[in-house]
Amino acid sequence: MPTLTNARWDYIKEQLHKHGNVQVAGLAADMGVSEVTVRRYLAQMEAEGLLVRFYGGAIPPAALVPDVSFRDKVSAHLDAKRAIGAAAAARVADGSTIALGAGTTVMAIASALAERRNITVVTNAINIAWELTHRPEIRLVVTGGVLREPSYALTGRAAEHALRDLFVDLAFVGANGVSPVHGFTTPNPEEAHITRALLGRAARSVVVADHSKWGRVAFAQIAQPSEVKTVITDDQAPPEMVESFRRIGVEVVTA
Repeated sequence: MPTLTNARWDYIKEQLHKHGNVQVAGLAADMGVSEVTVRRYLAQMEAEGLLVRFYGGAIPPAALVPDVSFRDKVSAHLDAKRAIGAAAAARVADGSTIALGAGTTVMAIASALAERRNITVVTNAINIAWELTHRPEIRLVVTGGVLREPSYALTGRAAEHALRDLFVDLAFVGANGVSPVHGFTTPNPEEAHITRALLGRAARSVVVADHSKWGRVAFAQIAQPSEVKTVITDDQAPPEMVESFRRIGVEVVTA
């Protein structure tokens, strides 16, 4: 016969599978126990390899995100992406130089740059290059490289070589996973490599990711949590995860 503890562990595992993360306060309320008891359960489950804890909650140990097609991604969470894109574009001053990585949330930034004048945009994404092609007030620099069809990202040595001697004020990149434990991740190692290169050429690095990316982990790491200055997300991002980033000095903006 299952014990009460086993039943609670099963409930926690069910919530992890359903939501991609759990919060201590929410579990305590749902199960009618104290937060101290929930933390003890999470510590025991982490020791068994069932989850990974962070401040205020936990995520699955291998919540690996698949490499989804661009068409599927572009239609998901549109309102959140537009809000994030507008918030990011608001940080771009006329006359500045920015880098835009691949991804549908980053594409929302490109769409929101219509009012900016005399800016230079460096990108390794052909869809973003196309979005900006007909804007004469924007100087466009495209890296070149090998095209990855799922994301329209240009990767490889040619792309990295194009960035070698460039410096930008801001770099905006997307991520398929945002985790207080594992940082910022994407399914493809080549894309992770070029995205790291983009971040490395910027005076300030910014990750843009809607709430569905929080608590998830993809195969290849882009950056550790503390290696990014700012995260721009939407108002549905899990509050305790947001706070865990803020505690290590990362600015988190909710659009």
